[in-house]
Amino acid sequence: MKLPLIVAHATPCWDSTDTVPETALSAVKDTVVTAYNLLVGGAPAVDAVERVVSSLEGGTQTRDGGSGRPSSGGLEAIVMEGCDLSLGAVSAVSGVRNPVSLARLVRDSSQPHSFLSGEAAEHFARSMGVAHRAGGQSAYSVGCVAMDTKGDVASAASSDSLSGRLLPGGAVYADNDIGGCSAIGQGDLVSKFLLSKRILDLIKMDFYPIDAIKKAISKMEERVCHGGGGAVAISTGEREIGVAFTAKRMPWAYVAQGTLHYGLNPGENYSIPISKYSGIAV
Repeated sequence: MKLPLIVAHATPCWDSTDTVPETALSAVKDTVVTAYNLLVGGAPAVDAVERVVSSLEGGTQTRDGGSGRPSSGGLEAIVMEGCDLSLGAVSAVSGVRNPVSLARLVRDSSQPHSFLSGEAAEHFARSMGVAHRAGGQSAYSVGCVAMDTKGDVASAASSDSLSGRLLPGGAVYADNDIGGCSAIGQGDLVSKFLLSKRILDLIKMDFYPIDAIKKAISKMEERVCHGGGGAVAISTGEREIGVAFTAKRMPWAYVAQGTLHYGLNPGENYSIPISKYSGIAV
C-alpha cells in the first residue's frame, strides 16, 4: 500500500485591496490533515476531495475574515475522477448547503448528464434530498486534489458561479495516467486557457508539478491576460506535489509522507509531521 497524497488551496488575494486572513490557512490545514487520515484509512480520493471542499466552501474562515462575498448568481462546483475521467458539475445553484456534494451526486446519479445549472440543478437537488442552507450565501473559491492508496486521483473545486471558471480542464482535471490539478485565476482566465489541463500536459512531458504550474501560468498571462493565477497539482508518476501562484497570497496545504506542508505568502513552505500537528480536526 502506497501512502496517499492530498493538496488544497483557498481563495487567493489578488491585490492590496483584498485580504486573506490567517484563519483561512488554518482552515485549509485542518481539513487537509483530516482528509489525509481518511485516505490512510482506505477512503477513495473522491471522498477526500469532497470532504475538503465541502468543509471549506462557504465557510466562515476561508475569505475576508469570514465576511465572504455575496453570491447573487448562486454557486458552482465540480468533481472529477481520474480513473475513468468521469465528472459532475453544477452552476448557478442557491440555497444548497454544499454545492460540491451536489456535483458529486450529478456524477454518481444523473447519467447521462454531467453538468446541471440553475433550475435543473436545484430540481435535482430537491429530488435527491440534498440539504439546503437557510438565508443567503457567500462565495469562497476552494480546490483540492488527492491520490488514494490505490493510486486513483480526484480533483474538486467550488466557487462563485459568476466567475465562469469551473469547467473541466479549466478549474480542475484528473487523469490517473498523469495526475490531478485544481487551478484558479481572475474571472474566466483558467477556462479560456484550460489551465489545469495544460498543467497536466506539461507534467506528462516530465515537468515537475511546480515547474508545470509556473510555466502554464506564465503562458496564460502572456497569451490571455496579465490577470494572475494559481494552482495545486499532483503527479502520479513521481508522486510529487506542486503549488505555485502569482497572486499576492494564497492559503495552501498538503500532506505527503506523513508531513504537513503549508504556506500563505510567496516562497513559504513550512512543514510539520502530522503526528505533531495540533490543529482542530473538522
